Amino acid sequence: MVEFHEIFGYEVLSTLGTGARSTIYLVRDAKKNEIFALKRVVKTSPSDQRYLDQAIGEHQVSSQFDHPVLRRSIRIFKQREIIRTSEVLVLLEF
Repeated sequence: MVEFHEIFGYEVLSTLGTGARSTIYLVRDAKKNEIFALKRVVKTSPSDQRYLDQAIGEHQVSSQFDHPVLRRSIRIFKQREIIRTSEVLVLLEF
């Protein structure tokens, strides 16, 4: 497994969990000194597209909520290779 020190400008503090083509990291925004969870989903084969679609859908739904028992999605990042999305990162409340 590749360990990161920084992803999209967020300092990686630890790995919270893995599964279904995704890894969730505990990250810190150094500029704001805030802690977040960052879900990273990587497409390694054409059949993995469903995992990217699921992460995008999760962000679209959870970004609309503001409730103390629901984790809100703050931002989504899409990494592209040529014209196709190869990686999706979802920044979440921690």
